[in-house]
Amino acid sequence: MSLLVCCVYIFGFPPVLPGDNGKPEYVWLDAVCDGDFTIISGWNQPLRNLAVNGSPLSINGQRFERGIGTHAPSYWGLDLAGRATRFQAAVGVDDRSGGSTVGDVEFRVYGDAKLLWKSGTMRAGDAAKTIDVDLTGIQHLHLYVGTADGDQASDHANWADARVLTKGKTVKAIDFDAPCIVTPKPGAKPRINSPAIFGVRPGSYFNYRIAVSGDKSDLSFKEKGLPRGLKLDKDTGIISGVIKDRTKRSYMVELKVLSRAFGVDQKMLEIRVGEDFQLTPVMGWNSWYNYSTAITEENVRAQARAMVDSGLADHGFTFINIDDGWQGARDSANKNALQGNERFGKGHETGTGDGDLGGVVDFIHKLGLKAGIYSSPWVGTFAGFRGSSTDNPDGTNDNELRWPADDMDHRTQVFGKSGAVWGTGAKAKDYVGHWQFDKDALQFARWRLDLVKMDWHLNRNDRRTDSDTVCRRIRENLDSTGRDIVLSLSNNANSGYQFTRTYAPKYANCWRATGDIYDEWGDIIKATSIVGIGFNQDHWASSVSSGHFMDADMLQIGVLGVPNNPAADFKPTRLKPNEQYSHFSLWCLLSSPLILTNDLTKMDKFTLRLLTNDEVIAINQDSLGMQATRYRSDGKFLVMAKPLADGGRAVGIFNLGEQACPYELPLGDLELDPCKKVLIRDLWRQRDLGEFQRKFETIVEPHGVVLIKVNTK
Repeated sequence: MSLLVCCVYIFGFPPVLPGDNGKPEYVWLDAVCDGDFTIISGWNQPLRNLAVNGSPLSINGQRFERGIGTHAPSYWGLDLAGRATRFQAAVGVDDRSGGSTVGDVEFRVYGDAKLLWKSGTMRAGDAAKTIDVDLTGIQHLHLYVGTADGDQASDHANWADARVLTKGKTVKAIDFDAPCIVTPKPGAKPRINSPAIFGVRPGSYFNYRIAVSGDKSDLSFKEKGLPRGLKLDKDTGIISGVIKDRTKRSYMVELKVLSRAFGVDQKMLEIRVGEDFQLTPVMGWNSWYNYSTAITEENVRAQARAMVDSGLADHGFTFINIDDGWQGARDSANKNALQGNERFGKGHETGTGDGDLGGVVDFIHKLGLKAGIYSSPWVGTFAGFRGSSTDNPDGTNDNELRWPADDMDHRTQVFGKSGAVWGTGAKAKDYVGHWQFDKDALQFARWRLDLVKMDWHLNRNDRRTDSDTVCRRIRENLDSTGRDIVLSLSNNANSGYQFTRTYAPKYANCWRATGDIYDEWGDIIKATSIVGIGFNQDHWASSVSSGHFMDADMLQIGVLGVPNNPAADFKPTRLKPNEQYSHFSLWCLLSSPLILTNDLTKMDKFTLRLLTNDEVIAINQDSLGMQATRYRSDGKFLVMAKPLADGGRAVGIFNLGEQACPYELPLGDLELDPCKKVLIRDLWRQRDLGEFQRKFETIVEPHGVVLIKVNTK
């Protein structure tokens, strides 16, 4: 295929652009110019106001002065900025394509993800067909010509008299490297975005925040059906307390939020009392790819404030998780429990903190959020800090300073710099020593922590025990505190999967399937990339259920720091905009925890709107708790499908290729009633696409996704 990049001024024809008076005007597509325009063509270079072979535009003897001549397969993407109202053209096979025995093509017009018009098969000698389609609300217009018979010989295709009616902004070629916001701006009307199901163990403290978006100037909350012992704060929307009845059962509660000026929203909440809790994937933030080992209490407080101030909390993001680097010494006054280092607690502002994390956890809770912490069953953590076991029963370690002081970034990094995991002999730290986590779990509960991430190499038999026993002990220690504490296991559960699947879903709320992720698109075999991780987890689907989820690692979206770097150097993610949409969509389909690790104080509009699409998030938080699996794959496209609690399906159509391409999705294999039409909704644009039967036709941008919800009518 050839790529035409030409400034229209070369042809001496000035562009016709809409005026600034707000009145709609026509933009002729042969005159589109924003420095250049690009068309992908199957042969030769597409030409402006000429057929692809250089002759005048002619369809069945009808001559056209204006238009674009190209050759199938051909694609042109135009950015309309949502300001256009109509697209008009006359299309057909050019008369000089070589006769009626060749030149079989089909023209298609797509608006965003929806097929707006198609010509059917057209041959040389057929009369031109007229296009006149509505573009209201459309951001991207995709013009595609395909070969109808599989043979592209002499498929000379003309977009004659092609023009767009628009106002206010120029029509230009799509720049796939430029951010494009597709999530509609939230309205003022209140909307409840918190999960529809919440679990609690009998006798445990209950804490549920009703997440609400919309205008917040005058909100009040109501409920109907709360079990005895729970109370709703009508001003904050936080439900808390202890359910008096310890029977394992479910309660259906009606939640309502009211705004005098902007209306009402309501939602049913199922409260499920039983052994399982955290029944939907965790949503929150983790410090690792942001501050790494340099994390401080002030950093944590800033990110917690930003989660609320940015509005992320209004869309369900709840957890603020402190990763590796917080650990100080064990304290004999606290039964040898692990304490924080000098960057936490009273005096942390001057680097002389007393290591008490109770203050920062309380700060997080007062914002209506939850708090998480990090540890390891090993003697030392991956970043070189103290873990939850020791060399000696009394909580001490032999020759604890196992690396030279000048080989440490932090004073309490007693096992060497980050990444210096594997030592030998006296330097080794990657083993489970004398168990101290029972003491640490009690300390975490005293600090009122809500999540613990336990990080080591799952399934790697060490000196004293195995991973099954370690996980069981961790779960038992957490449960014995009397507090519902989420257990997040890490990492690399895919290594030895046949063993991990027997214990991880039994003890953990989520388990990391992979090693560390990086902000690269990658390919299906690159284990640290978005593609390599996201599309290779089907084997976990049978293990996933409400309260037990496969963790595909942290989201690589926004402004990120550098892991294992104590002086964080913040840079925007290397993922292109379409790749970020695909990344977030895929993690939602997988029911993976949605853990941000970017700097929440530095989010642009694109990042914030991407992360706060409530219809997309709802796929992740669906109460059925199932994981998507591969539905179809052909090398260029990969389709993931996920059953939903309402009987519908969430489907992601991913384009792994470098060019925008059409895709036809057969609907018969989605286990829906084949005799009924289905309703399809574009989740990113929050727009109904219409009724369909047997198939759904769309176009997917390079490295992009079309994320839809399919329900029987």
